[in-house]
Amino acid sequence: MAAVVEGAPVATFDLDIVPDRRPRIVVRLLIAEAELDAAMAAVRRHLEDPHTLEIFTLYFQAWGRKA
Repeated sequence: MAAVVEGAPVATFDLDIVPDRRPRIVVRLLIAEAELDAAMAAVRRHLEDPHTLEIFTLYFQAWGRKA
């Protein structure tokens, strides 16, 4: 598990790639433009909150036995 430090570029990676994909998202009617803008603003505010902990990579490991 890796926690992302404040200000690290990876913290906003998902938001940073949305502008490139925005035309396809809107044309396919996956979300309205105004709703996309509001959602991106909400996520950005959340990530800028110093009390937000973002975990970039999370792995689960499970052990079992074949019966």
